[in-house]
Amino acid sequence: MSAAAEDLFDRYLVGAATAEDLEALERLLTREPQMRRRFAEHVQWSALFAQALALRVKTAANVRRAAARPRASARVRGWRGRVWRLLVLAGATAACVMIAARLGLLRGDLFGPRPALRLARVEGRVRVATGAGSVLRAAVAGQALAAGSRVVTEGASARARLAYADGTTLQLLGDSDLRELAADGPGGRGKSVVLAAGELTADVAAQGRAQPMVLHTPHASLTVLGTRLKLVVAPEPNGPFGGTCVVVTRGSVRVRGKWSAEPVLVGERQYAVVAEHVALEAHPLPSGRRAFIEVGGRVVIEAEHCTERVNRSGGTWVEEGGLPGYGGAGYMRAAAQNMREDQGYAARAAELRYEIRFSTPGTYYFWVRLRSPGPWGDSLWYGLDGVGYGPRAGRGAAEWVWLGQANPNANAPRGALRDVGSGQHVLNLWVREGDACVDRLILSTDPDYTPAGVGPRESPLYGGVETARPPGAE
Repeated sequence: MSAAAEDLFDRYLVGAATAEDLEALERLLTREPQMRRRFAEHVQWSALFAQALALRVKTAANVRRAAARPRASARVRGWRGRVWRLLVLAGATAACVMIAARLGLLRGDLFGPRPALRLARVEGRVRVATGAGSVLRAAVAGQALAAGSRVVTEGASARARLAYADGTTLQLLGDSDLRELAADGPGGRGKSVVLAAGELTADVAAQGRAQPMVLHTPHASLTVLGTRLKLVVAPEPNGPFGGTCVVVTRGSVRVRGKWSAEPVLVGERQYAVVAEHVALEAHPLPSGRRAFIEVGGRVVIEAEHCTERVNRSGGTWVEEGGLPGYGGAGYMRAAAQNMREDQGYAARAAELRYEIRFSTPGTYYFWVRLRSPGPWGDSLWYGLDGVGYGPRAGRGAAEWVWLGQANPNANAPRGALRDVGSGQHVLNLWVREGDACVDRLILSTDPDYTPAGVGPRESPLYGGVETARPPGAE
């Protein structure tokens, strides 16, 4: 056994292990059977050492007490010693079992059978129903999940990691609902889950062809033999604008859509969108420049996740975080001169560009979450593929507000991008007033949709990092 592994074992046994240590220990014991045996031996030797140390301390104390009182009979001394040694041994054995149970990682040949499915990690507000029809209760890391269990994460920062006995893991992100969990069951069934809403990342160990893992959503079924993938159900799981996005980063997945007659194979570094009136096809993931993926007729964008930032002589856009209430990691502020002229702003104003992969053609209604730190800076220009559509104005928005009209008047026209075709397009934002702050952007084919709060989860984003162009580089 290496010195590093022994140090890791010792840190756990004395209660000095960090969160990173616990993750490293779990990986080590899950993947290496020999290390599981070594760990069991280490636990036992540590318990015996503690027993010996306790005996030595006890013996020294007995010697001191014996010097101060008459000696007891040999029979009484022997009886007391045997009882004390049995108690210490029982305590050491119990400690070994508790440690193994706490980890939940050791095989049945050492400390009993390992659960087929358990909740390995919990962050934030996570609730679990541990069987069909049971009530949702606060989740506890390490608890076993029976067939039919349900796991719900509440809030954008909530996380839950589920682990199967074969090493398969599911990472459930915020505001998600995972139902009808099933591990390898009787009758030759394989693993299966239903992602009713939200987002998960699955790292699936190799499965037998007769027992594949099946992932269900309201729109699709995925057959998995062993792969790494991301699954997103957005934005309305059961509404007319719902859809499922499947992203495969390793291996392949067979996807059958609700509206398609034949399944499609989605291979490594490919994605597919399952939605009504959308052809089920595998597409290559964006490479190089980052791009968003539209799902179910909606695109949700964090303003700081631009594909390209174009600086011009009139100024630039900068990422900041000083104004409270924003979503994501920050927002973008127009550190630039005013550009109120209706003509020429596309060539002269500082610009943000967002590349988007569209699967659903049609008219997209534009929403921006805007705030102004002062009496000005409450408007911007927007467009598609370099063609301007008009301004969005908020009449001195002192708080974060969603704007979907040309101005705050009730009868103002809706902002819309007409006749958007499938394929890749670029959403443009240009400075109109300096100090305008932009938090999030939404494009939706639903004319009745109105965002609230910080809005829904961000759309899938893949590809490289943002690029920046200095003035005059175009």
